[in-house]
Amino acid sequence: MNRFENNYRSGRKEYLEAKTGKEIEIEYYQESEDNTALLNTLLENYHDNFDISRQD
Repeated sequence: MNRFENNYRSGRKEYLEAKTGKEIEIEYYQESEDNTALLNTLLENYHDNFDISRQD
């Protein structure tokens, strides 16, 4: 699991919002297998807007 996935799965929607500068609405924000598809979609749509290797 990379740092981005770890932040995402930790329930840190704010991390994505801060990096993209956009509010992200997630209807069911729970750690589950379904989030893998959502994570992939977010990476495809927003990968140019943030550095997934960022250290916290």
